Amino acid sequence: MRILLVDDEPNVVSGLRRMLIQNEDWSVVGTHSGDEALEILEKSQMDVIISDVRMPGMNGIQFLEKVHQQYPSIARVILSGFSELELASRAATVTHQYLRKPSSSEEVIEVIESACNLQSHLNLAQTLLSVREIDYLPPAPTIYLKLNELLSSDDASVKDVAAILSEDPGLSAKVLQMVNSAFFGLPVQITDVQKAVSRLGFNTVSGLVLSTKVVEAFDNVGSNFSWDTYQRESIFTAQLAEKFLPNKEQASVAYTAGLLHNIGKLIQVSKMSDRHNEVLAEMQKSDDPDHVIEKRLFGVTHAELGGCLLSLWGLPYDVVAAVTYHHKPRNANRKLNPISAVNIANQIVLGHDVDAELLQKHDILKAVKAWEKKAA
Repeated sequence: MRILLVDDEPNVVSGLRRMLIQNEDWSVVGTHSGDEALEILEKSQMDVIISDVRMPGMNGIQFLEKVHQQYPSIARVILSGFSELELASRAATVTHQYLRKPSSSEEVIEVIESACNLQSHLNLAQTLLSVREIDYLPPAPTIYLKLNELLSSDDASVKDVAAILSEDPGLSAKVLQMVNSAFFGLPVQITDVQKAVSRLGFNTVSGLVLSTKVVEAFDNVGSNFSWDTYQRESIFTAQLAEKFLPNKEQASVAYTAGLLHNIGKLIQVSKMSDRHNEVLAEMQKSDDPDHVIEKRLFGVTHAELGGCLLSLWGLPYDVVAAVTYHHKPRNANRKLNPISAVNIANQIVLGHDVDAELLQKHDILKAVKAWEKKAA
């Protein structure tokens, strides 16, 4: 593996380099500015880039944006001090992983391996989409981009979000339908979009907007695809995964990923219907789940295709990772995060057996029981 370190502090570069060269299969190059790093990339191929956020001249976010545009197959990691985390969060769409200063060698290695693993899945899915010569994949929905731009500003208000939603009566109806559903258990019905946004929160509304517009974008799915089943599974998975995580930021990621976890199936049924039908036929003869059959037949699963599309749309890589790995999370037994939360929630929604000890270990058994009672 070839790793490029970019930090204006020589001591940081040398410290990381000493940490990483202990792995004989890794070669490590260090430099002290984004401009120097781009010159290196013109001449040398890299697998991973670790860049500091704050650097004179071109900062780390600007540098990684250029890398994302010019060298999209490279795994990108941002290095940030505690006071820079707000700045680093703005790089969510161009970086795969975050590293805090300081980090242990175990943390650094785990982050590098996770970033590379995700990027390899996305590269593989992108190759399949290119080989298949799919002439049109829908762009990210305009109203989602507009809403996302507003939410990325410091002065976004409930009134502003409601105003954007009001431009689309169908979306407004969806938001009102959700806030008045049994999952929120409100004593009175809410009929005002602004109040609904206040109750749901910005992140939930953003995920719902994207999910709704995704359904509209893939309208040629054929008669053997059930929209009702798709939407029910997506919404239930999102709602349950969100409840598993006490951290609001992680819960928001899990919710959005839960809504979108099967978007790769929409690519299959609308753009690769022959392959989708082949998977369905194979499922009639095998007990293997669809993603196992897809991997065996084509080398790429619907989860990887979905992650690839969301990456192309510029969604945060935490969401991309949770969608890509929702069938096969890494370290699911060790820690609960958005990836494992979506995986466990989806299994429960589909009626699969989930180890009760795993639910107790992650302290989510009560959340599962409460959800099952509401969903009944």
